Amino acid sequence: MSQDITDKHTSAKIRVTIAGAIINVILSIAKVIVGMVSHSHALLIDGIHSLSDLAGDVLVVVVSRISSQKPDSKHPYGHQRFETLGTIILGSLLLTVAGAIIYDSILRFFSSAENIIPAWPALLVAALSILGKEVLYHYTVRVGKKCSSEIIIANAWHHRSDAFSSVVVLIGIFAAMMGVGWADQVAATVVSFFIAKIGLHLVLKNIAELVDTSPAAEIVEEIKLFISENSYVNDVHNLRCRNMGGDIFLDIHIEVDPQISVSEGHNIGDRITCDLFNNFNKIKDVTIHIDYEKDNDKDLSLPENIMPLRNEVIEHLQQLWCDILDFNVVNKLYLHYDKDKINIDLFLSDFVVEDNLSAQLENVSEKPEWLGKVDLYTAK
Repeated sequence: MSQDITDKHTSAKIRVTIAGAIINVILSIAKVIVGMVSHSHALLIDGIHSLSDLAGDVLVVVVSRISSQKPDSKHPYGHQRFETLGTIILGSLLLTVAGAIIYDSILRFFSSAENIIPAWPALLVAALSILGKEVLYHYTVRVGKKCSSEIIIANAWHHRSDAFSSVVVLIGIFAAMMGVGWADQVAATVVSFFIAKIGLHLVLKNIAELVDTSPAAEIVEEIKLFISENSYVNDVHNLRCRNMGGDIFLDIHIEVDPQISVSEGHNIGDRITCDLFNNFNKIKDVTIHIDYEKDNDKDLSLPENIMPLRNEVIEHLQQLWCDILDFNVVNKLYLHYDKDKINIDLFLSDFVVEDNLSAQLENVSEKPEWLGKVDLYTAK
C-alpha cells in the first residue's frame, strides 16, 4: 500500500472519529441530564456509556496517527501494532465501565428505597440516541472496512452497542412508566452485560493478533492455492501468515526448478510478490524464500544437515582430483545442490577431455558423500 493511500485512510479515520466524538458529546450530555431530571437510572448509565465512547474516540485519533507512520529503525515492520494495542485498551475500557454499571445496578435493585417512575423525556432521548448511534455505526463501519482498520471497526461496534443498549433502555423506561418499577434497573444491568460482551470480544481478538495468531484457515489456504497456480512454482511450503493492525504479513518458501539461475529464481519470487499485492488487499509485506527442493523437514540447527559452500567444495576437489585434473584448465565451475548431493558442471579450456574422465572424477577414491554427477564441457 502506497504512503498516499495510507495518508488518505488516516484522514478518513480521523474524520469519522471526530464526527463520532461530536455526536457522543451531544448524546452523553443529553442522556446524563435527562436521566437525572427524569429519574431514569438506565438512561443515566447509558449516558455514562456514551462518555466512555468519547474517551475511546480520543484514543482512536491518537492511535490512528501513530499506526499510520512509516517504518523506522526501531519499528522496521511499521507501527500497525499500536492500533492493535489501542483496540485492546478500548475493549478493556468497555469491560471496566460494564463492571461498574453492573455493580451499581445490582445494589440499586436490592435497595429498599422506593423505585421512582421515569418521566416521558427519557423515552424521547433514548429514541434519538438509537437513531443517531445507528447512523453513526453504518458510517464508521464503512470507513473501517475501506481502510482495513480493526480499531475503526471496533469503534463502530462501540456505537452499535450504544444503539442496542438504548433500545433496552427504551423498553425498560416504558415498562417502568407502565408500573413495572424494577424494569429500569434490569434494563441498566442488561445494557451492562451487552457492553461487557463487546469489550471481551475486542480484547480477546486483538490479544490473538499480538501473539501472532494466523489469519483464518480459509484465507491462508486461498493464498497458498493462488501461489501454487504459478507455473514456475513446483511446491509451496512453510507458509506463515500473521495479522498486524488489519494487514497480513506473509513468509513463504517456494520450490522452483533446481537448474535455473539465482536471478531467475529471484525474478519468479518478485512476480509472485507483485501478484499477491494486486490480488489480496490485506497483504502488506511478503518475504519469499526460494528453494530448489522441499526443505521443511530439514533441521537447519544441525551442522550435518548443511551442505558445504563453494570455497569448501573447490578446496576439497582440488585435493581429491590432484592426480586426475589440473585445476588451471578449469574455466568455470557450476554447483547444483540436489538434496544430499552436489552435481558439478566443469567448463575446461585448452584441454583434451578423455572419454572416461567424468567417470574417473565421480568415482575417485575417498569420494565424499556429497559428490554427485560430474559433467564436463570444453570451452570454445
